[in-house]
Amino acid sequence: MVPRWVEGNVPKSKKVLDFGSGPPARHTMSLREKGYTDVTAHEFGDNVQEGVHDPKALSKEYDVVFASNVLNVQSSEAMLKRTLKQIRDSVKKGGLAVFNYPASPRKAGLKVASVAGAIAEVFPGEVERVSQGSEAPMWTAKWS
Repeated sequence: MVPRWVEGNVPKSKKVLDFGSGPPARHTMSLREKGYTDVTAHEFGDNVQEGVHDPKALSKEYDVVFASNVLNVQSSEAMLKRTLKQIRDSVKKGGLAVFNYPASPRKAGLKVASVAGAIAEVFPGEVERVSQGSEAPMWTAKWS
């Protein structure tokens, strides 16, 4: 859902980070195949694959940072906020973060309202829920 939103809303020339891309970085590779010229894959721990993920990805800034199926696997609200801050710190001023909160699994068991509150706290200002009426919501947050 998140990568499709990126495809439909982000120009191919923008600098994009796939935050928590997974070992094969499928969404990164798909966006590159579709003509996105600057997409970086980032992953953590044992999931990092040499030649696939950029180990210095979080030291750079991007026009758009997307995190598909990332917020739901954080094990606590504190970890969720740390992750959101890492995402925010990777977004250029005026840039955009895009994330979802799938219904399953939800490791911390947080309610949608709690996740929305954490996003609003970390990204004060323009936060928009772009999938209404869903148990698996998606948001965009502008970093200004």
